[in-house]
Amino acid sequence: AGNPLPEADPYGRTIHFGIREHAMAAAMNGIALHGNTRIYGGTFLVFSDYMRNAVRLSALMHLPVTYVWTHDSIGLG
Repeated sequence: AGNPLPEADPYGRTIHFGIREHAMAAAMNGIALHGNTRIYGGTFLVFSDYMRNAVRLSALMHLPVTYVWTHDSIGLG
């Protein structure tokens, strides 16, 4: 488990969003728009519907954002 604030730990490059998929995707878009950074984030595929609007915006803006959606199951969520 890393520190949720990257500036608090010089070795931490991870931001923990918890169960806020839309906020994660929107923040990834903002980070990508701010600078020359390759951003990636991941969650379960079943939660990708919550991220739909932010994912669409990143595609329309051609942002270098990578979404990693792992296994899907009816047991999740």
